[in-house]
Amino acid sequence: LLQSGLKPQSILALTFTKKAATEMKERIAKVVGTEAASKLWMGTFHSIFARILRAEAEKLGLDKDFTIYDSDDAQRLIKSVMAEMEVSEKNFAPKALLGEISFAKNRMITSAEMKENAGADFRKKTIARVYSHYCARLKESNALDFDDILLLTVKIFEDFPEALDKFRNRYK
Repeated sequence: LLQSGLKPQSILALTFTKKAATEMKERIAKVVGTEAASKLWMGTFHSIFARILRAEAEKLGLDKDFTIYDSDDAQRLIKSVMAEMEVSEKNFAPKALLGEISFAKNRMITSAEMKENAGADFRKKTIARVYSHYCARLKESNALDFDDILLLTVKIFEDFPEALDKFRNRYK
C-alpha cells in the first residue's frame, strides 16, 4: 500500500497480540523505512483503541491522561466496591464477579441493562449493582479497565458520529 503511493498516516493496522504488532512494525519498516512506518497507526486492538480514547476522552467525561487498570488493579477495586456495598466475598467471589462484569462489557451490556434483565434474580441484581458502582469508581478515578478500552471506543463511535467520521475519513 505504501509502495503504491498511499500515505502512511492513512493506514490503520490492527492485530491481536503485541508480538504480532511488533513483527508487523519491523517488517513494514524494512520495506518502507522507519520514518514512513512510524506514521502508521499500528498495534493491537487495545493499544490503538486506547489512542482513540485518549483523543476523544472528553466525550466520555474523562481526562486524556486516564489510567488503564490491569487485572490486579481491577480486582482490588472490585473488592473495595464490594466492601463498601457490604457484598460478602463468601457469597460472591471477587474474581468471579469481575468475570461477570467483563463478560457483560464484552457483549456491550451496561450495568443498567444487566439490572433490567435481572428480574427478581437476587444474584444477577447484586452483580448489576456492583457493576454500576465499579464503573462509577473507575470514572471517579479517571480510570478504565481493559474491557472498557473496547467497549468505550465502540460507544464513542455509536454516540458521536463526528468522531466515527473523523477516524473513518483518516484511514483509507
